[in-house]
Amino acid sequence: MRATHDPIIRWFGFFVGVFTLQGISLVIQGWMPFGDHGLAAMAIIDVFSVHTPTTGMPSTAFFDLPHSDLRHIGPLHFQLLAPIYALGGYQPWALIASSVVFSSVIILAALHVAHRAGGLLGVRIA
Repeated sequence: MRATHDPIIRWFGFFVGVFTLQGISLVIQGWMPFGDHGLAAMAIIDVFSVHTPTTGMPSTAFFDLPHSDLRHIGPLHFQLLAPIYALGGYQPWALIASSVVFSSVIILAALHVAHRAGGLLGVRIA
């Protein structure tokens, strides 16, 4: 491992630690998906069914545009969260674990891109 990757590993470890501690806290508190999280959980459950989501989350723009059905871009985040959620039996803790893994991978990708673009300074800025 090159020394230039040390900051990436440290920042990655920091963020994974924060995400994991927050996830554990939510599980201990008995968090349940409701509201927007409940809508997302239902869409994630549908990923492996015959009703696979083809659109993203509903947008709150309907407050400004009555009778609109605006949605966020695509269902990719549902599909990425679905495997771990399904393996956990669609329990709330499994959705939290899936989110921790997904967020950690996104952070790792962001740190890698920042390092490629700006070296150590890019990692520090990111």
